[in-house]
Amino acid sequence: TAVIALPVGVGAAVYLEEYGKKGKIAGIIEINIANLAGVPSIIFGLFGFALFVSFLKLKFSLLSAGLSGACLILPVIIIASSEAIRAVHDSIRQAAYGLGATRWQVVRTQVLPLAMPGVVAAVLIVFIPTVGDYVTPELVGGPSGRMIANWIQSLFLGQNQAPLGAATAIVAMLAVGTIALIFVFL
Repeated sequence: TAVIALPVGVGAAVYLEEYGKKGKIAGIIEINIANLAGVPSIIFGLFGFALFVSFLKLKFSLLSAGLSGACLILPVIIIASSEAIRAVHDSIRQAAYGLGATRWQVVRTQVLPLAMPGVVAAVLIVFIPTVGDYVTPELVGGPSGRMIANWIQSLFLGQNQAPLGAATAIVAMLAVGTIALIFVFL
């Protein structure tokens, strides 16, 4: 999921913020991305089932579940990356242009490194509900999606360890939240 959604999402944000023209079409695209960010995961699961399982004939597999999960988190990554890129002060871009850098050099060496803490924090925050959400793997991954979830549970927790599982989930969320805060304040 992350291998697909992260480069596509950051690339789309870079295009929208640095290369795309600000006009009516760009406004419509941004509104549609914002609307997609609020769509429930069950809809993305049904969309993934229709597109990846039925239409593209990928069957019930982890690939189809991963692609559906990428579709689920892609709008949030685009929005968060756009905000992080937009937060980079324009004087940094102008200074790089003044030294003779091309647009791609400015984006690659100045804008993206400065926007990366915001992007990483947003990615960590978007993965918390995605990891806990079993709708997409259950719908699109089929038996393999359930087997992975059951395998992870039995590997770490053993059988019938629900209280320990809840405590582990709380500790994991606190750890990810701490990492996100560290990236935000660095």
